[in-house]
Amino acid sequence: MASTDRPPLMATVAALAALAALLACGFGAGLAHFGQLAPLEGFSMFAAGNLAGAAALVLGFSGVLKTATRPGRGRAVFATLVGAILLGLLAWRALPAASLPRINDITTDTGDVPAFVVLGADPANAERDMAYPAVFAEAQTLAYPELAPLVLALDVDESFQRADQTARALGWQVRLSDPRGRHLEATETSGLFRFVDDIVVRIQPQGESTRVDMRSKSRDGKGDLGANAARIQRFFEAMRPAEE
Repeated sequence: MASTDRPPLMATVAALAALAALLACGFGAGLAHFGQLAPLEGFSMFAAGNLAGAAALVLGFSGVLKTATRPGRGRAVFATLVGAILLGLLAWRALPAASLPRINDITTDTGDVPAFVVLGADPANAERDMAYPAVFAEAQTLAYPELAPLVLALDVDESFQRADQTARALGWQVRLSDPRGRHLEATETSGLFRFVDDIVVRIQPQGESTRVDMRSKSRDGKGDLGANAARIQRFFEAMRPAEE
């Protein structure tokens, strides 16, 4: 006959799974943030922590049901809460992007895609194909039908100056600012895992107005959870004059 004064094994395993989840998530994010792991490696560790969190949630909830009148209820409740919080945070971040295609290179002009010059020659991109994949165009159009070039009622020189100022105000690392060619390249680094994305802005006259095209490309991963399109929209909103 099993002893009733000893916590059930399920509650103990659930608590251990919860601790493993916290450690994996914490170390994955922390080591990537401080440059001790590559961003994708840190994110993979964080994802493994979320899997452990899912296991902790299932085992912990089962343990809660089995420990109503037995020791170990605290372990089971701890595991359930940890698992629920981790999965809740994951769902909050990932579910809104669940319907988005797995593409990581977004441009406002799929017919004449802005090209990387300085960033194309960056050693960090030496093993990457910096050309825009033609197969992305249809998926991008379906996913982001509102994404379009920004047209400003300003001359090209003033528009370029606004682009440069906006990029710097947003905290981007400007790698190329060419007022003669009206071409700007920059990178933006994410706050937690330190993912780096490459950006190019191209400015051209369009009649009496100015057309601004932009391209944003992730260095890691096959999908971007909508980050590149959101960056383009955020840049255009910041660049647009207040009176427009």
